[in-house]
Amino acid sequence: PYSVWKNDKLLFAVTAVTVGANFLVLLKGQLINGAKAWLDIGPFRFQPSEFMKIALILFCANFLSSRHRAVAVKNVVLYPLLFSVVVTAGLCALQKDFGSAIIFAGIVLAMMFMSAMPIPQIVATFIGMSLGGMLVLKFARRASDRLLAFLNLEATKADSGYQVYQALLSIANGGWSGTGIGSGTSKWGYVPLAYSDFIFAVVAEELGIFGTIMVIGGFILLVFFGIQVALSASDMHGAFIAGGISAWFGIQAIVNIGGVVGMMPMTGLTLPFLSYGGSSMIASLIAIGLLLNVARYAKKQ
Repeated sequence: PYSVWKNDKLLFAVTAVTVGANFLVLLKGQLINGAKAWLDIGPFRFQPSEFMKIALILFCANFLSSRHRAVAVKNVVLYPLLFSVVVTAGLCALQKDFGSAIIFAGIVLAMMFMSAMPIPQIVATFIGMSLGGMLVLKFARRASDRLLAFLNLEATKADSGYQVYQALLSIANGGWSGTGIGSGTSKWGYVPLAYSDFIFAVVAEELGIFGTIMVIGGFILLVFFGIQVALSASDMHGAFIAGGISAWFGIQAIVNIGGVVGMMPMTGLTLPFLSYGGSSMIASLIAIGLLLNVARYAKKQ
């Protein structure tokens, strides 16, 4: 039962382990594709930030459900939440995993909105996060070039915008009906990381408009039903868990797909359940397990 996560000692232990693992990444992590976000333990390699997303949602759910009557008091609610996002998003920024930093910020903002915090506080938090992100990019030149390449793909298609440009060519190649499963050319090396960050381009090329509707529609339904679970949860703790998980999947899908089609910065995030990546898949399945658990104890309509 998800009520086990009301146990402060257990929640503190899980949070401490995940945050500690992300600190350890800074010291002994593996640098892959410009980000130092992976940790090797024996034969296993995993990305601790994926599990820190779950810990953050559980922490915020427990915290907000116990203090929901004082959401307007900054010292009681706002400042602790700001501290949580500074720690989590800050660790990802130090790892140069800016995509995950965006997800952590988005999760906290979404849960602040769910808790009915005063709008001025939410707006001020959003502005502060945006300014902090701009400041980070100012000192991370390589990341800045890659993230902003989508603004002028024609000029950057040979270097920082190469992946997105090739992804768009693959999507265009798919057309309405697609080339057929296994017949796409994007995964032959034309689109780097086609199995991971750019899996949506492969789906769009091989399955055409049908595949894109299935993927985007699937995420829309997942978020919609996740919100319905939150609204029908038997207690506020479960509602925040369901709402936080729904926000996570929705935001990450938007950022990934938006980056692949050149409408948003390409952040190197996985597309939940579809991209290659053990840590992402395990964390996503744990989150879905929590969401199903909240649904199991939902109020009868």
